[in-house]
Amino acid sequence: MDCESIRILVYRIDEDSPKHSTAMKIVRLGYAKKIHVRQKKFHYPTLVLEPTSSIPLAPVDNYYNILVIDRSWKKFFEKRNNPSFSGNILYRRLPFLIAANPINYGKPYILSSVEAIAASLIISGCKELAFAILRNFKWGEEFIKINRKYLEKYTRARSHEEVKRIEEGLLRELSRK
Repeated sequence: MDCESIRILVYRIDEDSPKHSTAMKIVRLGYAKKIHVRQKKFHYPTLVLEPTSSIPLAPVDNYYNILVIDRSWKKFFEKRNNPSFSGNILYRRLPFLIAANPINYGKPYILSSVEAIAASLIISGCKELAFAILRNFKWGEEFIKINRKYLEKYTRARSHEEVKRIEEGLLRELSRK
């Protein structure tokens, strides 16, 4: 994957303050571009980070854009008003990771938008870009620290099925502790 050509896109649903949105912060910093309702068809391979997808992100996924839907976690699972996109789209969820952001610290799967973007970049082999983005958040380094062993394992996976097996193994391991 050519990390320099990846475009990070944010589709924002105004359900909370844009001032506190991690996705909007990376838009303001120039790492991402906010897209609008009329921009729902993609001609280039686009990865949509969708926590309800049955397919986990794997290093084998090949895409040009990463699209994060910036909305409240509580409303995401209601499915109501979740946008649908067309064109060259891959819907993927992130495998098991632990949030480091102050609102959901320590909670599995409930990542901020920037944590989701950074994790997808790391799994895809674009660590430097992920680290550059995370440096803009006080807790960014903590996200890497608490998820390092998980991210390293996912990065070495050769398929979606292998990512699922790794995730299941990690969950079994954690349930025994």
